[in-house]
Amino acid sequence: MTAEQQLGLAEAQLLHRAGENLTALVDAMGLTLAEWQQLQSDYVMPYLSDDDRATITQHLQNEAAA
Repeated sequence: MTAEQQLGLAEAQLLHRAGENLTALVDAMGLTLAEWQQLQSDYVMPYLSDDDRATITQHLQNEAAA
């Protein structure tokens, strides 16, 4: 599976799970900070609020620093 296909699948999972525990979903997907940054660049994701985006970003930054 290509990186682009993986990002598409991640975007689809976020769409279907928006509003649930996003950090648990991000962990379950194994999403990295770099992949999250690419997703935000390549996909609009209007179903995620600014707070949701900030939560995911902060969580991934914490994970990357650990």
